[in-house]
Amino acid sequence: MTKILAVFGLLFLTVRVFPESATVAVLPFANTHNDTSLSFLEETLSGEALSAYSRFPTITLVERSRIDAVLKEMELSQTGLTNGSAFNLLRADYLFAGSFSGNSENLSVQIRVIEAKSGRVQSAVVLQGPLSSVIPGVRRYAATSAQILSGAPAGTLSAESNPSRAQILIDGLDYGTTPLSNLLLPEGSYNVSIIRDDFQTWKREIQMEQGKKVELTAELIPARSAATVFVMPYAGIFVPTGATGVQYGFEYGGTIGSRIQDYLIGFSYSYAPTFDHSYEYQVPYNTYTELRFYDVHRFSFLGGFTPLEFKLVSLGIGIDLSASFVTDYLLLEDDAKKDDNTSTEKLGTGALYGATPLLFAELFPNSYVSAFVALGYQFGLNSMDRKITEQIALSGIETTKSESMRAEGLRATLGIKFNFQ
Repeated sequence: MTKILAVFGLLFLTVRVFPESATVAVLPFANTHNDTSLSFLEETLSGEALSAYSRFPTITLVERSRIDAVLKEMELSQTGLTNGSAFNLLRADYLFAGSFSGNSENLSVQIRVIEAKSGRVQSAVVLQGPLSSVIPGVRRYAATSAQILSGAPAGTLSAESNPSRAQILIDGLDYGTTPLSNLLLPEGSYNVSIIRDDFQTWKREIQMEQGKKVELTAELIPARSAATVFVMPYAGIFVPTGATGVQYGFEYGGTIGSRIQDYLIGFSYSYAPTFDHSYEYQVPYNTYTELRFYDVHRFSFLGGFTPLEFKLVSLGIGIDLSASFVTDYLLLEDDAKKDDNTSTEKLGTGALYGATPLLFAELFPNSYVSAFVALGYQFGLNSMDRKITEQIALSGIETTKSESMRAEGLRATLGIKFNFQ
């Protein structure tokens, strides 16, 4: 893919009014690299500019014979066109001058539009790239200059960025670094890109109209490394909807993973020690509470994508695929609490599988430490049964039943993410 890289120096930061007609002298381009194989560009590049200017009836071009005569007489150089009397000899309002160096694969072309009377540079641009890209770049730049010089309807563009000193590309031509003030552009649509090393490219499409002032402010977002590794301890809450008798439970765990551009993958482990699923049943002349809890070890795979990223926050979607290994315990005393001294009885084990679509947000996503918040609904992929007592009659006969439990419910997670480049 061909890309034109340019470096531009804008010397006039105030809006200027140009005459309805102007006389322009397009000078031959100077070969500053002394590579004779590129000598043909001296005429080719100036020819591209002449072709662009000739399309504007309000632009009068100085004859080439007069230009050659003045150049020879005054021995003007392409890098020092500052003699006002020499400009007067050309009888031009503006000079379009340029030079080039490099080779056909990496050519650098410098162009300046100079006011004849004052010798001041009205605008300047440096185009860099392969020959096939630089030639049309010269033609486009000359056409834009011709529109402005001929008094075509134009608006002004101002741009700034945070951080500053970022390159500004307008339709592929680089108009210097931010801040940029009151750049005249003819009416029409333009694609503006603001670029700075180690930051993501900021892009906008603008519409210029007569007298319109367009002001752009680019908040540049640090660029992501090609790949980062992260470790994230987290805490979460799971509110089941498909787990009979379970109200909610907390889990604590960690994730290790990698982020590749906008994609995230990770493997997690969490431990939920007290998913209470106690219940009551009838005994003669009383109601008895059986204290039960699930002990859960959860393993999961996380995949995510962040389509939206701002300077301080990124927003993403993802999927969490999990396997939870569940142990059902009975607390043996009514007033017992689950601690190291509590007597328990293991009633059974099982495995529950789930899939959780996620929405997540990351605060300060490009820093070494960030905050991670996720919210999703876990769908159970299978179920397990728990056996409970309904009642105990006076005769001592115990009535029991089995209830099915699925690992379904709302899951919320908050983590601190440590990112390693």
